[in-house]
Amino acid sequence: MPEDTMDTLFSLSIEAETTLRDFYEGLLRLFGHNSRAARVWEEMRSDEEEHIRFLEGVRARLTPEQLQAPADPEMMRKLRNVLNFSFR
Repeated sequence: MPEDTMDTLFSLSIEAETTLRDFYEGLLRLFGHNSRAARVWEEMRSDEEEHIRFLEGVRARLTPEQLQAPADPEMMRKLRNVLNFSFR
């Protein structure tokens, strides 16, 4: 298997945040009739949007060489565990 890069780490992190945002949007639709619950899910959805923008911004400022640098294997393992456990 090819070595994981920082670009892969950012891509998977953004995927995780996007999946969470979509999950919270679904809860917002389900509980939109309850203004208190809707505020909670909207805030959570908004937090994920902020995380996505942050990660995209950081990635955009990296050079191609930095993006192709090897990612920390332990961080990649943890990220994949989170994705496999929570979202698949």
